[in-house]
Amino acid sequence: GSGSGSGSGSGSGSASSASSSARNMVIHLIDSPGHVDFSAEVTSSLLLCDSAILVVDAVEGLCARTHSLVREAYLHQLVPVLVINKVDRLCMEMGLDPSEAYMRIRELIESINAVCAAMLNSAALDEEEANNDQDARDAIWNFDPIKGNVVFASALHGWGFTIPTLARSLFKSKTVSLKPPLMRQYLFGDFKYNSDNGKVLMWKQSGSSGEPMFAEYALAPLWEIYEGVSQAATSAGMKSELFGDGAAMGNGINPNKKKPENTKIEATTPGMERVIAAL
Repeated sequence: GSGSGSGSGSGSGSASSASSSARNMVIHLIDSPGHVDFSAEVTSSLLLCDSAILVVDAVEGLCARTHSLVREAYLHQLVPVLVINKVDRLCMEMGLDPSEAYMRIRELIESINAVCAAMLNSAALDEEEANNDQDARDAIWNFDPIKGNVVFASALHGWGFTIPTLARSLFKSKTVSLKPPLMRQYLFGDFKYNSDNGKVLMWKQSGSSGEPMFAEYALAPLWEIYEGVSQAATSAGMKSELFGDGAAMGNGINPNKKKPENTKIEATTPGMERVIAAL
């Protein structure tokens, strides 16, 4: 849906004889639309599962149905994972730059956490006394990208990542010299990275040079790929399917010119150098 949806899953694992640390996992995913017309299906899936995946559109944000889905998953004592889907729309439809997109995603997570906090406060008033188990259960309803319970994704284009996986990737590729456990503390927040001296500095929304780390290392490469592919398509005489106007932002190429026969995009097509560099 364009607003929010829900999914849930249960899993089982067994130790592998080859390695004490390797485990084979079987995950059952039960998908149920978030629309109010499918309330019965949502309830049935929540009864079956151990965890709930809450899918929220990066552009549409929270809708009225999201609130009731959150409460229902909490009452069933499920472990939640937040998926912010359609992140690509922030680039292709809204035309936000990576820093603006980061701020919008940050505000969306804050608004979801505010809904969860209000739900927990309401639940606490209904209970006589809190205990340690209750506190632990409440803690999992705080979505924090650093903890890894937030996924940034585009289901349409088949990609998704978390802050821990991004930190490992950046360290493995030697893009950022910080060790992953330390790097993840700064990857989603108002911090910027100085590649010259390897230091992390505070980033301010106004009057600050550079981009926050999430914008620079997570979103900017994706933006470059989208715009590069679109530019390459229009350079080859094809209409870009990525951007609403049929052309990459600011490439100045007419998307309506006649498409030559047997045309194809190659590594040397203008625009593909941006894609290769981003990859």
